[in-house]
Amino acid sequence: MAWILDEYSKFHGHSLAVMTRKPIDLGGYLGREATTRRGVIYATESLLAEYGKSINNLTFAIQGFGNVGSWAARLIHERGGKVIAVSGITRAVKNPNGIVIPTLLNHKEAMGSLKTF
Repeated sequence: MAWILDEYSKFHGHSLAVMTRKPIDLGGYLGREATTRRGVIYATESLLAEYGKSINNLTFAIQGFGNVGSWAARLIHERGGKVIAVSGITRAVKNPNGIVIPTLLNHKEAMGSLKTF
């Protein structure tokens, strides 16, 4: 990302605000590992609030179960949302009654994927 920032700066002038995931010494954010995953939830909460709703008691499906998707599932679960489907690179998992996200996360951590869940 530092290289991309440098290339951008050559054409448009130096601007730290233009690029995310920069190294800390180039204006990067100390909490950057959490920003995308939390940003997904904040954006979802903001959109739902415009319609008078919240994550609590709503149903979700999540495509991608890597760093962002797995954390989104965890945060949705913690806020009372029901995750009924997730897909990862090796497998999709569904349960119309809701997936117990902590159990799925533990399985993924122990096995390295959703493949055998």
